[in-house]
Amino acid sequence: MLDSFGHSSYNARMFAEEGFDAQFIGRSDLMDERSRKENKEMQFVWQPTDSDQILTHTLDFRYTSPFHFEFDKQPEQWGDDPKHVFTLAEELQERASYYKTSHLLVLFGDDFTYKQ
Repeated sequence: MLDSFGHSSYNARMFAEEGFDAQFIGRSDLMDERSRKENKEMQFVWQPTDSDQILTHTLDFRYTSPFHFEFDKQPEQWGDDPKHVFTLAEELQERASYYKTSHLLVLFGDDFTYKQ
């Protein structure tokens, strides 16, 4: 479940009770997000009650495409130019530093993206 506008312990409890294994948070308090990034806690097990828990993954940059990779906004031809590969690799390495896991969820898009 990807949140639309916010989250609460009730959401975590309800999703866990309904059998969801995980939830993905796209928006969070900026101070909380900063702290989670510094402590590599952007992904955690939320336990809203003693009997409920749900894996919670906070998206590191909302659900926006990596910088410079908004294909519908930039008419540039990407091809196999190595500079684009290095740009993406650098950004993903930074994003990965916010998580303890070796897996990274990378979303491409945003509101009103890919309209054609």
